[in-house]
This record gives sequence, C-alpha cells and structure tokens, in this order.
Amino acid sequence: MASVQRHIECKRCKFKGCFNEINCKTCEEYAQCPKCGYVLYFVALRDRKKMAENPATTYLKLTKDGKYIYRLYEPKTYGAYHIKHKRGGGRFGSVKRPITERAINYFKEIFREDEVDSELSYLTKWDGEKGKLEIVLGNFCPDMWLEEEESEEIYDMWLV
Repeated sequence: MASVQRHIECKRCKFKGCFNEINCKTCEEYAQCPKCGYVLYFVALRDRKKMAENPATTYLKLTKDGKYIYRLYEPKTYGAYHIKHKRGGGRFGSVKRPITERAINYFKEIFREDEVDSELSYLTKWDGEKGKLEIVLGNFCPDMWLEEEESEEIYDMWLV
C-alpha cells in the first residue's frame, strides 16, 4: 500500500498536529487528533460478495461509471490520551466514551506506573457544546506532535 502521512489542522480544535494518512491507490483517508481526539475515516466500500469468492484480494464497490463508492465516518469522541513511556514510545488514542471519575482514576493509576513518564502523559476532554478543550490530567506538549519548524511558529498559541 502506498500512502502519504502528514500533519494537518484538526477540523475540531484547530491543532496543527492532527495525524493524517491518505492511501494513494484508493484515496481513502484517516485522521486523528492527539489533542482533542477527533477521528475521521473516509473509506471506499468493500464488495463483500466478491471478497468471499476470492479472500486474497480486496474488491472495492464501484458505481456504474466505474468510480469508487466512499463513506465518511466521524465517530463521536470525548477527548484524547497519551501514555508516554520513559524508555521511549508509548501510545495515544481517542476517548470513545464520556470521561467519568472512574475513567480519570483509571488514567491516574496508569500515570503512576514506574515505566510511564507522567510529565509527558495526558488526558484531555472535549466539550462539544462549548467547543472547548480541557486538560484533565498531565501536560499536553505540542512540540511532541509537530515537526520542529511547525512547533516553533505556533508554540505560543497552544500553551495551556
């Protein structure tokens, strides 16, 4: 699969470090914001009947004039998290359920683990009604997500 990966501006919170990947063959697109948790899927529909006949090949549904059929999915998300490991690496994701006290306590426990760098880990909460982001736990550092030249020009805008 040939794809292009880049950073774009998040449609929801306007953070310029939103991950974006485009499949050059199918024009499918995926985006995920590490700040607010916004997610976008723009996918070509699969032809399940043809794929059942030949599982080794991916068949995409086509219109009568031979163009791919696409669907846009923007699942509801409630925030984002990043768990940074002291030895490098880590994981981030979108929060797919409302953030409760139980969820906050769960992340607090994770942030206390020996291998977790709590200074660079965070949990955010997106308030869709107000269009506002809240840092619930930890510290969001935009430099972690942006290319060097990008982070220098917008750093002051994202201090929280």
